[in-house]
Amino acid sequence: MLAGDELDAIVAGIDAAADRADVKAALDIAVRRLGFDRFAYVQLQAPRGVRERLYLGTYDAAWSEHYRRRDLQLHDPLWGYAFQANRPFLWEDVKRQADAAADRLVFGPGAEVGLRAGAGIPIHSAGGAVATLHVAKDCEAGALRMLFAAARHTLQVIAYAAHDRVLALSAAAGEPAVRLSARQKEVLLWVVRGKTNWEIGELLDIAEDTVRQHLIKASRLLGATNRTQAATLAVARHLITS
Repeated sequence: MLAGDELDAIVAGIDAAADRADVKAALDIAVRRLGFDRFAYVQLQAPRGVRERLYLGTYDAAWSEHYRRRDLQLHDPLWGYAFQANRPFLWEDVKRQADAAADRLVFGPGAEVGLRAGAGIPIHSAGGAVATLHVAKDCEAGALRMLFAAARHTLQVIAYAAHDRVLALSAAAGEPAVRLSARQKEVLLWVVRGKTNWEIGELLDIAEDTVRQHLIKASRLLGATNRTQAATLAVARHLITS
């Protein structure tokens, strides 16, 4: 638990952050003062309902890269839970409802890099933005539960302050520029119109595998996990017109 003046100082530091690196540094100081080892702020949905992943955190770098490259968010129940939860939650409560794949691919390997126990603060704000602040510690679930019980309200204040600052910085900088090639836009447009990869290849007189490669590259640029999501994001960001 932080004293009132300490919490005010942390929030003031977050509000004064010049960039995301400053926000990350302020969060790192705060969560360590509260007794946690690591944290992750993850923006799950930007304003206007655009699904995109923005990560600021101190998780093991190799684990974070593995998580990103393997698209482990598709198996991580903490992502979906943050969308429906309104109150702080313990990972252990979510784990009880998780399937074997989540334990094998996410929770088990995560525990090996210091993420044995943790908790999340769901963040829902104007414009449909959704994010979550996770805090973790290499300890037993019972010890984490006691630590979080004392810190959860303070963490909520810090989480929303960081989220507000991240959104303000993003708005000031404008939406990150995503540059799709003319062919990528063309392929995505046909996806919006309900065409299969084979049909798109026939329409554009290119091989089906070439269509697939254009979609893979466009998905990576947009932060999408499949062709349908990529097409939806392209429309939402006005990169193509359906």
